[in-house]
Amino acid sequence: MRCLPLALTLACSNPGARSTSADTGAEAPALDPDVRSYVPPSWRASDPVRLVYLGDSITAGAGASEGSLAYAALLVEDTSSQWSDYADLDLQTRYGPLEVIDVSRGGATTSSLLTQQLPALDDLVGGSAPGETLVVMTVGGNDVRYALNPLESAEAILDKVVRNIEEAVLDVQRRFPDGAYIYLTNVYEPTDGVGQWGGCFWGMDFSDRLPVLYAGEEDLYAMGERLGVAVIDLRGHFMGHGFHHRDTALEAHHPDDPTLWFAGDCIHPNDRGHHEIRRLMHAAILGVDLPLDP
Repeated sequence: MRCLPLALTLACSNPGARSTSADTGAEAPALDPDVRSYVPPSWRASDPVRLVYLGDSITAGAGASEGSLAYAALLVEDTSSQWSDYADLDLQTRYGPLEVIDVSRGGATTSSLLTQQLPALDDLVGGSAPGETLVVMTVGGNDVRYALNPLESAEAILDKVVRNIEEAVLDVQRRFPDGAYIYLTNVYEPTDGVGQWGGCFWGMDFSDRLPVLYAGEEDLYAMGERLGVAVIDLRGHFMGHGFHHRDTALEAHHPDDPTLWFAGDCIHPNDRGHHEIRRLMHAAILGVDLPLDP
């Protein structure tokens, strides 16, 4: 299991367990046992000046009932009243005003990331820009949907996904020479690892393709470790909050919180899902624990 740095070292030896602080006697919150996000050790921006959003419709806010509840908005400045525990934990509270550059687009693939979004970023910031930069990216989900087609080679598509993301990472690192702290997600899926749910993807059974998807995910982690970028475990965190556990008699993966985190289209996060993506990013960017409880 890959774990976040800092205080997670002990927790990762016994994922999900509660511990007691020797200093205060207080019970420490349980950590989400499914999350295996990778963040490079001792890696955190000290004084970022901008935040760049790249990626697909998840980052563009699809699935949220209103723009202020999209994860990208919540992460920068939480103006909602829905998640009161996070109201003072947004990035602008932590770092002060940030220049926010959002070139994410609905329907984006890793190919259009290279051909459309990076040129758009170039138009906005030029060849390079000074100052530490946070870069948050959700991409690959639309590529994976093509990989579910039995007439396509899932292996070839996922190999291309990792190659494209690597090319994008190298471009962004060159573009922000004073430090590009890149946080990219893997791809979640709404069936809780079963590979079929009647209402999703026209009832397609893609269980035979899940091993290929998982292998591609391992390649993404390996790329993150090699290039020094964070890979955020969206799939693991959303596991047990999809349609399968909601609609069957099986015990919920998280019995204390069986909440559905997907919108009805099976593709985008709902309001709770956007909040959870914000929590994942918040933990990774600030180098803090991700409690199991919301």
